[in-house]
Amino acid sequence: MEKELECVFRAKARDDAIHMKLLTLNSVLGGNQSAVGPDAFLSRSTPFSWLHRREDLLGLDLEDLDSGTSLLVSLMLSQLRKS
Repeated sequence: MEKELECVFRAKARDDAIHMKLLTLNSVLGGNQSAVGPDAFLSRSTPFSWLHRREDLLGLDLEDLDSGTSLLVSLMLSQLRKS
C-alpha cells in the first residue's frame, strides 16, 4: 500500500484533480474501466487510454485486485488529509 499511497501523493502534488477523480472512479467501480467514461462524462474509450498511461506512469497494475484495493484506500486517505 505504500507504493500506491506514494503514487497518489505524487499525483496530488501536480494538482491533478481530474486524474485523481478518474483513479477514484476506477477504484470505486472495481476496475471496470468501461464504466468510468459515462460516470466521468467522457466517451467510453477515453478512460481506457488514460488509465493505461497512468498504470505505466505510476507503476501500478490497475486490474490487480490487491493493487486496486490499496489504491482505493490510499485515495480515501488522501481525501481525509485534505479535509
